[in-house]
Amino acid sequence: MRITNESIADVAVTVMTNDHRKLQTSVPMAGRSGAAETLRRIVTTPGPSVVTLSAPLGAGKTFFLDTVFGEMYRELAFPVDDNRYRVQATEEEIPPADHPERRVVERVREALGGASPEHPRVLVIEELDRKGDYEVLLWTVAQGLEWLADAGDATLILTGDGFIFHPEVVEALRTSGLPATTIDLEPLDEDLMCDALALRFQQAILRQNPAREPDEEGLAAARAVLRHRPVATAVVPPSDPAAANFREAFGLLRLWTDNIERAVPGIEFPASLIDLTAEDPPLFDVPAQRVDQWLIARVREELASSRPMTPITIEELRQAEGSDLDDEDLFDEVIWPMNNAQMLVPLGIPFLGPDGPDPELDMPAPFLP
Repeated sequence: MRITNESIADVAVTVMTNDHRKLQTSVPMAGRSGAAETLRRIVTTPGPSVVTLSAPLGAGKTFFLDTVFGEMYRELAFPVDDNRYRVQATEEEIPPADHPERRVVERVREALGGASPEHPRVLVIEELDRKGDYEVLLWTVAQGLEWLADAGDATLILTGDGFIFHPEVVEALRTSGLPATTIDLEPLDEDLMCDALALRFQQAILRQNPAREPDEEGLAAARAVLRHRPVATAVVPPSDPAAANFREAFGLLRLWTDNIERAVPGIEFPASLIDLTAEDPPLFDVPAQRVDQWLIARVREELASSRPMTPITIEELRQAEGSDLDDEDLFDEVIWPMNNAQMLVPLGIPFLGPDGPDPELDMPAPFLP
């Protein structure tokens, strides 16, 4: 067998990475071919267009875009460096309202001033996330739409989490009159994770360059890594809807690869590796403690019965807390601290407003553990 614990450990720094740009390495993309084809078609179709790409943090949005534009560069001679520009919708990237360099439109026009007229121009606005500043997020979207309105053959790509479906963003897209398409990325499940691992093993260990499709040897190695059910569950937690992401999955595998037994024949990622990532439980006040204990019991029951973790409603949290907290106190004493401790993930569309964080609006139910 050519793929073993030792050979995986030797290439772990590139195989188990979710930051290929930082390492200046190329890793193949698994799945998502339909989404890739849709993006290519939109970008290469004459006229202005908007693409929205919404997925949780770490789901691979930037990696997806880099892969698609890399393929367009190789296959269609698309001048990525000259015809694509990125803006991050953050306070660091977009100055305060009274700053003379606040406007984004002029910056984009200048950056794309040397763009090839034979190819469309592309503006990517990233970080449209619920963690951002409300004013900055909406301002940047408006600036992107203003640029696109007179850009001709161009595409505006908006990436972020559920904030992209904020009513004011939806209304801005509607009133612009510009054609808009939502691209959904294939969610991460165990099969997609195996495909991703197989392709990386094939490229880094078997020296298939490029590795385009998972083959029998690569898939066998990937399945061996996730052979033990606790390991597979930790890497790709089953939930409905899916909430697993590549960033956390490869982060876990990178840590574990540093601690596997290199000398064993074949591949063995034992369940004991999970102990390496065990942490002391968060110290919550009494209301959240009760919900925490209930949440752990619920997850154990669902996983033991091979059921995916299911969303949790406000009413279920209220019953688990067991007292008569009103909505405001429930958010302040239970949901807010448990979200900060990454024990609860909100699934609803965030309705954050200009008056600052509001847990009931910023972290809407339902939740996943």
